[in-house]
Amino acid sequence: LTSIAARPVPETGDQFTVTTTIANFSDLTLTLPYTVRADGVDVLVDQLTLDPGAQREVLVNLPAGAAEVTVAVDYGDAQPRDNHAALVLRQNALLSLDVLLVTDTPGKLQRALEVLPGARVRVEPGTTPGLAELAAGYDLVVFEGVTPALTDLPNVPMVFVQPQPVAEVFAVTGAMPQPAITRVRGEDPLLAQLDLAGLTFGQTPVYALPAGATEIVGTSEGDTSGPLIWRGALNEQPYLAFAFSIAESNIGQRVIFPVLIARIVEELATDPFPAAVPLGEPVTFQPSADAATVSIVRPGDENVTLTAGGGGATAAPLTFTDTGQEGAYTVQELRADGSVIGEGRFVVNAGHREESDLRANPSLATALTAAGEETAGTETGDAAMRLADLWPVLAGVALALLVVEWLVATLRGVPLRWSRPLRQPGRWGAR
Repeated sequence: LTSIAARPVPETGDQFTVTTTIANFSDLTLTLPYTVRADGVDVLVDQLTLDPGAQREVLVNLPAGAAEVTVAVDYGDAQPRDNHAALVLRQNALLSLDVLLVTDTPGKLQRALEVLPGARVRVEPGTTPGLAELAAGYDLVVFEGVTPALTDLPNVPMVFVQPQPVAEVFAVTGAMPQPAITRVRGEDPLLAQLDLAGLTFGQTPVYALPAGATEIVGTSEGDTSGPLIWRGALNEQPYLAFAFSIAESNIGQRVIFPVLIARIVEELATDPFPAAVPLGEPVTFQPSADAATVSIVRPGDENVTLTAGGGGATAAPLTFTDTGQEGAYTVQELRADGSVIGEGRFVVNAGHREESDLRANPSLATALTAAGEETAGTETGDAAMRLADLWPVLAGVALALLVVEWLVATLRGVPLRWSRPLRQPGRWGAR
């Protein structure tokens, strides 16, 4: 199993599709039995036949509410560690991604948030007082159709859907009945490989792009122009805004919608523990404010304790590097008195497209020979260069010896051995 991933199923509030890749790196055609399990229960038991060097993706819709998925191939080979893989779909307690959704009309946006791996979503009406204080315990706050007063803005990243004008923020200069996309920031990672063609929108306010903000998708109609999606900063926190109503657009029925929401959340919010980690890759995470230590139990019940440095909102992230064993890792955050704040899990998978391929590489010998010749040539060139660099030193030493010999000969009045008359011998006596 060289890869495993999950994505939310459109138009469902609690279901994932898991995609895994099974590869045959042998020289034989193989029929491979495999099993997909959700929370320990078999969802699919099947087999597939692969030619030598071939691979195939397997897609399975998981039952609603599934928290963890595992896939296993029943085949004995030289590397059994990569014949199974797992993925955590939902986290528990404080190790999850906490999202506060403020809306009077929950709908598709709520479902797109709830199906994010590890996410817990709380919905509050737009009239909820004290949002700034309430939002302090959340990783992300989403405002749909409402905007709090500037004094009640939370001190966390935010998403605004068709925000209401507040003071000089989100100024509206007009409206478009049915705007069409005319500008796209193509290099923006939020839009990578997303097809925006065919998106429709209901009546949409024309917002003045705030200073310092970046338009991601825009529209123009005659002399009227404005952003449809943009990012900026408010209350010293990053935000992303939609000018249009999701309920009055067909974007909620498109496959791109949950993908776009997932990318926005990934950009803005502090990530929870990853759903899965490649073998040997470090895991970096932000401890909770009250955490004094973090206990991580590796497969085989080996316990590793990390010090959180007293916690706090400004505590430095922790990095766990001991991920050399595939399997499930259990994480607990503990207060100074030893009480448990929250717990969760992540899994380490051994499968990899290149590293799982144990076949002999026919080009390896040629590559090693070429590398050896290049190294030898470099060493020879370096030696010649070092000798060439010595000649000025040797010439200087020889010149110094000659000068010394000349001085000695001069002081003694002895002609130098290498001296030569400047005139012909017969001319010395002619006067």
